[in-house]
Amino acid sequence: MQLLLLKTLVNMGILERIQLFGKRKRIFGYRHLSPVVDFAHYLNAKYGFFETELPDEAVKRYLGREYRTTLRSSLKDCWQSQPVRIEMPDLEIGIALVKK
Repeated sequence: MQLLLLKTLVNMGILERIQLFGKRKRIFGYRHLSPVVDFAHYLNAKYGFFETELPDEAVKRYLGREYRTTLRSSLKDCWQSQPVRIEMPDLEIGIALVKK
């Protein structure tokens, strides 16, 4: 049921499916394509935004992440590649792309 819902949201253009690397099996992560919706969910989950005031550091951190996402999307289109996320405990990579 959840997979069908996620697939539907991807087909509607609400979510983006990203393959996760650094794991033993093939799994995918999902993110909102709308920066406004993503920002609202992030702030509410992290800080209870809808009940409290907006912390400045949260905005700066989010804008840095959104900048990387926009850059990744532009590079993906330019190089005709697929964006992926690499998850390893001792390695931090902001943008990763693979060509098929």
